[in-house]
Amino acid sequence: ILAWHGPQGFWLHFWTDAPFRVGFIGVVLASLVWVAVGVLSAAPSLGVVPARHALGAVCLGTGAVLALGSLLTPDITFLLRFLDQPLQVAPMSHSIVLGLVEYGGLGDDVLVYGRGLGIVLATAGLLLAPGHRR
Repeated sequence: ILAWHGPQGFWLHFWTDAPFRVGFIGVVLASLVWVAVGVLSAAPSLGVVPARHALGAVCLGTGAVLALGSLLTPDITFLLRFLDQPLQVAPMSHSIVLGLVEYGGLGDDVLVYGRGLGIVLATAGLLLAPGHRR
């Protein structure tokens, strides 16, 4: 879609076509799970680390990215306007940003939830993947 219609066509399909949106989010989440499963299955079979340590490393990495990303991200309105400005990665007019924030319920609580989930995952990762002992 992006190659044929450009960024505006992609976002038009994303926001207006529910099956496309569900499929796209499903593919993105499945890709993330696929990478985690690959790491979890490859590391123990190669004799690098036990499965528990590999799971801890995946949880720690994911949690750190979520927690630090949500700490460094400015408020949602600024972020959406910034994505629109230079390269039109997510082309949105001010009315779309206002609609998402005011009527869609997209607020800064999304960052708080991301930060909380990141802290929980990072803590679980630290508990599952202790350092190498000699």
